[in-house]
Amino acid sequence: MDFLTIALSVIVSVLLILVCMMMYFSHVQQIAQLNSARLHRPHAEAAHHNSPDMVRRQRAQSFDQMLLLEADLTQHGRQTLTAEEIQAIDTARTTIIGCVDELKMGGDWMGVPFDLEWVELLERLPILKRLYLLAELAAMEADAAGIPQAAAKAVSPAPENPKAIGVDRNHA
Repeated sequence: MDFLTIALSVIVSVLLILVCMMMYFSHVQQIAQLNSARLHRPHAEAAHHNSPDMVRRQRAQSFDQMLLLEADLTQHGRQTLTAEEIQAIDTARTTIIGCVDELKMGGDWMGVPFDLEWVELLERLPILKRLYLLAELAAMEADAAGIPQAAAKAVSPAPENPKAIGVDRNHA
């Protein structure tokens, strides 16, 4: 019996060592998978979310295009916007609102004076704001009258008095 006891204790010891090794290697494999997932996560998040500086840069580029349009209107004394300019303003508006939303959702919104919303940016461009609002008003009036929107936006009537925005005008 002495030999049988020793043989059984050796077999049980070897089995215990094997079970411990299996558990150890399983644990090491799980840790390696978690570390790998952790290493790849920032790259995946970076692909979906831009850094706050990139978002602000994108918003500034859109606003710069509007500033150039404001300067062109001022320099040439134009009182109308073309359909392409209205489309460019609409694109800039969409971009700026998207950037504002992305900054707010990411918790990176700093507010005035660092981050401005679309309405606050448009307030800084008085001529462009007036002409854009007139073009949108003409488009709404055209929609109500059943005129195609492209024809209404192509020419935006400007009032003789810039302060007369919102006053009913009779155009023949």
